[in-house]
Amino acid sequence: MIDWLGLGELFAILAAIVWALSTILYKGFSHHLTPMQLNISKGVLASAMMLVTIAITQDAALPHHLISWLWLIAGGVIGIAIGDSAYFTALRNIGPARTLVIESLAPALVGVFNILLLNHYLSPFAWCGIVLTTIGVVIAIKPEKTLPQVDHQHYRKGVLCALAAAICQALGMVMSKGALNNEHMSSLWAALIRLAAGTMTVALVVAVFKSSEFKQALTLRELAANNGFLRLCF
Repeated sequence: MIDWLGLGELFAILAAIVWALSTILYKGFSHHLTPMQLNISKGVLASAMMLVTIAITQDAALPHHLISWLWLIAGGVIGIAIGDSAYFTALRNIGPARTLVIESLAPALVGVFNILLLNHYLSPFAWCGIVLTTIGVVIAIKPEKTLPQVDHQHYRKGVLCALAAAICQALGMVMSKGALNNEHMSSLWAALIRLAAGTMTVALVVAVFKSSEFKQALTLRELAANNGFLRLCF
């Protein structure tokens, strides 16, 4: 293993790989569910898997301070309820390739929010990497012939939603780091609290304004009707 590649860097790379693969999966589901429905379905399934993992590992390191809970809940509402809903909207309008390119702005935004919220400054070397990433995004964001063509209205909406997703997810990430800095807690519990807060916020909005869509998101009936594997499950 390369000396500079520590455990944190390794998990960051693995998270990026999983995020890229899940983006392709979400794109397929976005044809059958609205962005908010997809956010609810994703949150419920992920929360259930996290609870199983916590039970298996017998992880009991919950946060004890109120400020930590507030950091995580706020991070979930902004990063998951708003950020993921905008992210799924972008996927639906401009596809995974363009969405992920714009999402790569998130590291630069994390650096800015780290300064504003946590008073934590990155090294000059890290900022050089962020600048290079941002330049790459500016170059790659233009529509290419190799990518599926989208009309101007969908393209503009998708780009704006992808930018909003990057901002909200970066802000939610820094808020979660604020909670982890405040006290020792399990990363699993921190992720679960954040995910549950965001999912419940979206579920409440959908349940109040579009109750039929809320039921559909929980049962995944439309997905089951269009997917052979899910038909076996439901």
